[in-house]
Amino acid sequence: MVYQLCHQQGLKYEEAALAMNISPQTVHAYMKDALRKIRTHFKNHAIGYTVFFLSLFK
Repeated sequence: MVYQLCHQQGLKYEEAALAMNISPQTVHAYMKDALRKIRTHFKNHAIGYTVFFLSLFK
């Protein structure tokens, strides 16, 4: 939810914190964790995404 509010909808951490009734520090921690998980996912699946995108251009 924090990722959606901040990264996709463009809310600032303080705005997301108010919307979710949590502290801005918690929003920051959740964003840090979400981005780490996204980076790890793409790092672990880079070959699969490369093959997928290359197959689109055949």
